[in-house]
Amino acid sequence: MGDATRDSDALALRVPSDGSLGSLKTLIDRLDGRAVEVEELSVHTPDLDDVFLALTGTTKNEKVTVR
Repeated sequence: MGDATRDSDALALRVPSDGSLGSLKTLIDRLDGRAVEVEELSVHTPDLDDVFLALTGTTKNEKVTVR
C-alpha cells in the first residue's frame, strides 16, 4: 500500500492519501478485493502538529539547538 505505516500495538494501518473521495474509494476497493476485514475506518485531516512536523521534520518534544 505504498507509504502505509503499520502500528502493531494499535493493530492499525495508516495510509496517506490526497484526501479525495476517489482515493478513499480506491483504498476500500483494494481492501475488499483482497477480502481484508476492516473493523474500523477513520479519516484524519492534518492539524497544526502535522503541519509543524511536515515543515520541520521534528516533533515538538525533540530539542533543537540552533547556533
